Amino acid sequence: MLIGKLMKNSKERLMVTITEQKGIKCIDLRVYNIINDGELVPTA
Repeated sequence: MLIGKLMKNSKERLMVTITEQKGIKCIDLRVYNIINDGELVPTA
């Protein structure tokens, strides 16, 4: 479930989601690169 998204800068976006793993809810914070066509690609 997507909670929020923040622009880190013009080329990166921080996505905040809640996931469930083995019955435990987890907060997932990931930085995504924004490539030319607007597609979001997670960083390593």
